[in-house]
Amino acid sequence: MPGRRCVVHEGATLAQHVVAAHVAPRENVRTLRRSLPPSAFAWVTQQIEHRMVEGVDFAELARAARLSRAHFTRMFKHSAGCTPEDYLNALRVEKALQFLPSGDFRSITEVAHAVGCYDHSHLGKLMRKKCELPPSAYFRRKTEQ
Repeated sequence: MPGRRCVVHEGATLAQHVVAAHVAPRENVRTLRRSLPPSAFAWVTQQIEHRMVEGVDFAELARAARLSRAHFTRMFKHSAGCTPEDYLNALRVEKALQFLPSGDFRSITEVAHAVGCYDHSHLGKLMRKKCELPPSAYFRRKTEQ
């Protein structure tokens, strides 16, 4: 009975289209599963900001989120667009850009320690990567004003 098979096939196709029109696309569901939930992402970013100076233990944050370190990194990267380490370094550079021209610090090394870098060369590497200028270029702007 070729006619019956055709009707069943068309019915199944119609059902797929109806379901697809009323249910979130599969890709969006996958995207949500790959990302950290918004509340968890907010908590993690807040913890990174609070612990920026003394150092962040990403394995501890992963355990708090009940994920393996690798899976936590993947989910964070999908949520933020960068790894947790890159996010931390971007925060450090952003904060250093606020501190350098402020005049509150006597040296670049003090600024580096205030944002959680080991020394001025560590801060310099981070800033050259993001801003393409060394910290001294921003520090001099303070003294020239």
